[in-house]
Amino acid sequence: MSLSLLSKGFGLGSTIFGVFKSKADANKAYLLLLPTLRSVIADNGRSSPNANDLLEVIANLAPYGARKRNFKRKYVDKLSGWRDLPDNPDNFPYGFWH
Repeated sequence: MSLSLLSKGFGLGSTIFGVFKSKADANKAYLLLLPTLRSVIADNGRSSPNANDLLEVIANLAPYGARKRNFKRKYVDKLSGWRDLPDNPDNFPYGFWH
């Protein structure tokens, strides 16, 4: 997937993924997005717009309220927080995911 295609799709993607509310849908999307995030960060660095957009899309999968704030604080706001993202969404600590 080219970076230009990724960057164009993130605006729409964040809107679409922002409406996920069920745990099953969020988990499926997370499992699809995590390898892409790791690849983008490996190629372009954590500070790249594409990496930031992907992190925001993943953060929007978390339920609204305290869990989303906790998720963003731990995994998005810290530059190295993405490294702590689990391979399996069932392994998120309590209070960070569905």
